[in-house]
Amino acid sequence: MMNKQTTLDLNGPILSFTENVVGVATSGGSVTITGLATATFPTQTPTNPATNTGSIAYRWHEVGIGSLSDTSTISGSGTTSLTISGLTTPQGNGRQFYLIADYVASAYQSSTPVTAGTARSTGNALVEPLESNVGIVTVFPQIEIIAQPSNRTTTKDTNTTFTIDAGLTDTSNTAVSYQWYLNGVAITDGSKTDNLNYETTFSNDTSVTLPSDTTDLRLVVAGGGGGKGAVDQYNSGPANGGAGRVGTFTLPDGARTLTFDIGRGGNDGTRSSGGGGGSGGASDAGKGGTGGNAGGSGSSGGGGGGGGATGVYDSTINDYIIVAGAGGGAGGASYSFVADGKSGLDAGTFSSTSNVNGDNGDNGSSIGGGDGGGGGGGGGGHTGGAGGEFGIDNNRGGGGGGGGTSRYNNSVATFVSQTTQRGDGYVNIKFTSNQTVSNVPTSTSRVTTFSGTQSPTLTIKSNAVGIQTVQCRVTHPTASNSPVFSETVDFNVLDNAQQFNVQVEGIGTNSSASLTSVNLFNGDYEIGITNANPNTGEITQYYSLYSPDKNISVEMDLYGGKGADDPTGGTGGEGGFSRIRFTMEQNVEYVVAGLTTSINAPFVYRKGKLIACVGGGGEAGNSSAARGGFGGGIGISGSDGAGLQSGGVTNAITAGNLPTTGIFGSIVSISNPSPDSQASTPDGGRTLTCPRGVYWRQQGLSACSDISGSTKFRLSNGTQVTNTASIARGYKAGYDIIQTAGAGENGGGNGGAGAVGGSGGGFRSGGSGGSGYTDGSVTVESTQLGGSTGNARVILRVVT
Repeated sequence: MMNKQTTLDLNGPILSFTENVVGVATSGGSVTITGLATATFPTQTPTNPATNTGSIAYRWHEVGIGSLSDTSTISGSGTTSLTISGLTTPQGNGRQFYLIADYVASAYQSSTPVTAGTARSTGNALVEPLESNVGIVTVFPQIEIIAQPSNRTTTKDTNTTFTIDAGLTDTSNTAVSYQWYLNGVAITDGSKTDNLNYETTFSNDTSVTLPSDTTDLRLVVAGGGGGKGAVDQYNSGPANGGAGRVGTFTLPDGARTLTFDIGRGGNDGTRSSGGGGGSGGASDAGKGGTGGNAGGSGSSGGGGGGGGATGVYDSTINDYIIVAGAGGGAGGASYSFVADGKSGLDAGTFSSTSNVNGDNGDNGSSIGGGDGGGGGGGGGGHTGGAGGEFGIDNNRGGGGGGGGTSRYNNSVATFVSQTTQRGDGYVNIKFTSNQTVSNVPTSTSRVTTFSGTQSPTLTIKSNAVGIQTVQCRVTHPTASNSPVFSETVDFNVLDNAQQFNVQVEGIGTNSSASLTSVNLFNGDYEIGITNANPNTGEITQYYSLYSPDKNISVEMDLYGGKGADDPTGGTGGEGGFSRIRFTMEQNVEYVVAGLTTSINAPFVYRKGKLIACVGGGGEAGNSSAARGGFGGGIGISGSDGAGLQSGGVTNAITAGNLPTTGIFGSIVSISNPSPDSQASTPDGGRTLTCPRGVYWRQQGLSACSDISGSTKFRLSNGTQVTNTASIARGYKAGYDIIQTAGAGENGGGNGGAGAVGGSGGGFRSGGSGGSGYTDGSVTVESTQLGGSTGNARVILRVVT
């Protein structure tokens, strides 16, 4: 037998971690996880040492994902240090990573004979590959305010409520705490008494002579808003006028005479051949500019007039001390349905100057020929706003007018806060004195009573007319941005009740609707998903709303529904959220659809046209890590779900650009939907600009056409809902393509419904969220991805 010499060390090394992987925590952004292994040899002698000529290879893995490679958010995937960037919560919270070390053997080659003590080749490690501990990434949540409190107007000794919708970005823990503030001071349940001798609001020019013992003098000064631009022959627009500036100031104690020059809101433009511009708002402190006329040959829109500035003239210095700028008028629409006028600009923010004066806004530009829209008038102010440019033929609407600037004399007035408003200007004055002031009402004291001061809903009432401020602080012990303060809003108490009546018709499949009367003056009205009628099994499919008495300026919160959780622990995605404002026209139908468990996303129509919707969240997949994607608010795409085959992102459609044909989501099966189409599994669909309906389509009525005259609501089969009102309608029931969600497969979650529906997830992966949309006819106050953790709903309130 021959002996064969070799350089191979028959006993390979033993791998072990000298630095094992541990979890890390962050407030968001980037984290680095480390691990380090070493190779040791089991037998070594002075004459026969083991020689490590091999190396250790590293590869990071993520639980539920597998082996990692470097990407835009992953680096160091093949090293001892892994860096993960772009971490947010909840998407990044709870992600789990581990390191696998593998010994790479290396042969030693030499031309000399093998002798004791020479270098040797190393074999494979005895135990490999070696897997580290699992390190869990904790991303601390942040507080987010989904829906801010809104201004409230009520009457004396009448309860009203302020609400805030807040939570954590990490839905695993929602235990946030609340503290409400009244006039900047934290309050507890009970009452508060203030000695307020005088307070009132002036909406016309006037003077107030203050006695020598005047103290605690406060003024709220509001400039007028700009007028709307007129629509064109296609009813495109109208664009909104800019908002006037509202400032709160304190003044020194003592005698003085203050003269208030109140600015009026600008008039709206008119539509005609050569549509006329609206007149500017009147004011001695700075009149608004007149809107420009439209082109002469088509039914184009004139520009809105600029608002008038509101000024406060002080006798102690014989000059203005405050001028609140006014909003610019909006441009008129051109003779073309694709050329809306531009919105007017808001008045400028307050800044101090030693010489406060008033100035008129410039007139909007007109065009001598063609069909372009007229420019909006500039708002009055310390410096008047520039007039908007006219449109060019029928290719462009008129430009919006500029807002006026806002100034105050800081040697007399102390600035406190500011906001904006539309409509006529005003001045609210409040002070204390023991002497008589003839044109300001007196009140010996104001008692304000409140409850729910440490909850999401504050209930409050007062026995005296006046404006107080309300704000909420939201805290959480581990949130990285705690505390977060809400916006400061007004609690406005009037002498007499105002009526803002809205009729609500809940319509299912029967010829009779469920009718509800609501006075929005009394607070918010919420519409949500309801259970089926236990006697009939009927489900409310549509809510038809209308204002029977007058036009009402309203605000509506839209919440998309949260996607369904999975029994294995996967979490459904949050629904999108948006807050919109619009004018609810008298005896005009507004329909809310999609508030059913099968859709779970709100779609809002003005007669037959979709004006706004938000996306629902995607469902979780059949895995604890397969969360659903978030639904998007207006103009925001839904996000994708989690998992290897998650539903993809749904791209939002920009305002007014929704195609006239739709696509049913793959979650439903529709035969022959031409000219519309059907998405294939797992894709989502796309909704319609206007429902086609069934009965009305059979009558030859096009999707976006109004139903002539004043009519009652009809079901998809033509059945008249007999107890609904005869009003201006256009909604066509039965075929609307709000079924836009994509279908999950192989244990994957369904996508969320929306203007564009989310795709379903593949193998045990989460579905993506739907996206939101507006046609551009509403004002979007706020919008965001996610934020809704319950079923779909809408909340309606009056804007005063």
